[in-house]
Amino acid sequence: MEQQTESLRLLFLSSALGPLGSGLGGGVEFKIKNLAQEMTRRGHQVTVAAVTGSKLAHGTLVEVDGSVQTNAFALGRQSPITMPTAPAQANILDYARQVQSEYDVIISFAYEWLPLYLTPFFETPLAHFISLPSLMDFMDDILCQIAIQYPYRLAVNTAAQADTYSFGDLCQIVGSGVDLAAYDFQPTPQNQLAWVARITPEKGLEDVTRIT
Repeated sequence: MEQQTESLRLLFLSSALGPLGSGLGGGVEFKIKNLAQEMTRRGHQVTVAAVTGSKLAHGTLVEVDGSVQTNAFALGRQSPITMPTAPAQANILDYARQVQSEYDVIISFAYEWLPLYLTPFFETPLAHFISLPSLMDFMDDILCQIAIQYPYRLAVNTAAQADTYSFGDLCQIVGSGVDLAAYDFQPTPQNQLAWVARITPEKGLEDVTRIT
């Protein structure tokens, strides 16, 4: 039996790589949708602020206009901090700033410098789910600052991901889950390989094909 907890008012800030549901945000979109569904099921109030054109099945959706960000995988380790004109990420954060008193916790799902930098300026606790390993020096630097100043406000997918950072021991590990009700079990699988991920080197598709 699940332990009954006090209902929390949660504000999720989506990645600004594209509208939620477009697929441009990769696994982050799946994480947000699953967490929104599960937290709602547990009796918490969930609001998700995301780029205009987003779709959400569970919780309340707030759409925010603005230009989308460049995917971090398109940048190099020593890339400078950049933002597009009229960035959706900044507009999402400005919305969160205006309504922060209405929430108990705010969680950003963006692998971006700006939400991390603004963490100390929020009165409502601002936590961060970081979906990527160490990729860029300026991100490693600001992440390290937040990890030291606000221990355990950073969450990652796995221990292996945390180990790519010098501050990995200060990260919370929040593994991914799936809604089993959304899938049909096949006791006699066909001789096929299903791949649910980007086709990029870090995902290990080559390793999987060698094994199979």
